[in-house]
Amino acid sequence: MPKGKNSGTGDLRMFLVQALLELMRKTPFPSLSVKDLTHKAGVSRDFFYEHIKSKEALVSYYLSAICECFEPPNPLSYKDWLEQFMAHLQGYADALLELHKNGLTYLLHAHIKSRFCRNFLFPKTTKRLPLEMEHKILLYADAFYELLYLWFDHGMNHNPKEIINATRIGDIENNAVNNAGCLVWCGLPNA
Repeated sequence: MPKGKNSGTGDLRMFLVQALLELMRKTPFPSLSVKDLTHKAGVSRDFFYEHIKSKEALVSYYLSAICECFEPPNPLSYKDWLEQFMAHLQGYADALLELHKNGLTYLLHAHIKSRFCRNFLFPKTTKRLPLEMEHKILLYADAFYELLYLWFDHGMNHNPKEIINATRIGDIENNAVNNAGCLVWCGLPNA
């Protein structure tokens, strides 16, 4: 692991993530100690407790980073967004499957909801959707998380496009998005 005084907090967190993923290949997550983790990453325990607080918070930080670096082109249909997000996650398959094996995928749920809210409920416009529509979108986020969970259970071996088409989860766009007065995924009002 690279070490240095000029490393930023984010870099040091990523050293900890890398150390965590390496250690989890041999030791189950609950059995890992913060001492082992910080030693492997080459950072102090003081840094860990000051900036991270817990092993679960470190995993959540990593999952947030994965979700935040997904930047699809706009406008993008709901179905295409789901497919591209799953394809993006495939780039992190080894890490995500290790986290799933250790029972940590539940931490992804909040980040999925956050992406749905930012990309759909509260896009670049200030216009809010009707409350009923907001509830539906959050339910769709939950359904998508459950779909991802099942995908992880099966080793992420299936093609995202095939999964989205087979489950018809992308079809909600016709029922929900357009009826809400929005144009596809970007949240622009219909002309």
